[in-house]
Amino acid sequence: MRIILSAFSALMLLGVLSAPAAADDWSDCKYSVPEKRIAACTRIINKRDEGPESIALAHTYRGNAYRSRDDSEKAIADFTKAMELDPKRAAYNRGLVHGARGEHDQAIAQHDEAIKLDANNAAAYNSRAGAYNPRPRAWRPR
Repeated sequence: MRIILSAFSALMLLGVLSAPAAADDWSDCKYSVPEKRIAACTRIINKRDEGPESIALAHTYRGNAYRSRDDSEKAIADFTKAMELDPKRAAYNRGLVHGARGEHDQAIAQHDEAIKLDANNAAAYNSRAGAYNPRPRAWRPR
């Protein structure tokens, strides 16, 4: 009986310890500096224990981190994967792809479409604003 209780306690402790790690990955994936965002989003994507919409979101966050590092190729690959996984947000991600390519008019049009589909999509409004007012490369924060 003692062995069973010890094993059960160990499993409970493991479950408690792993939950914050998953929560920390999402927090880092969304809000951290690019290197931490990329690492955390990659862990979430590779675990594959989330639904397709969540994995698509991790690809979008990671793509934004790559874009902030001026790695448009990897950003576009992540935005494209996000489109495949979550077709409901495809217009938004197409806008991100166009934005990463410097195609601002096309980015604005796609973000307009995303806003028509979901007027509460704050990210689409924010990305559209960025496409209207792209920052010069020399001024972009790192």
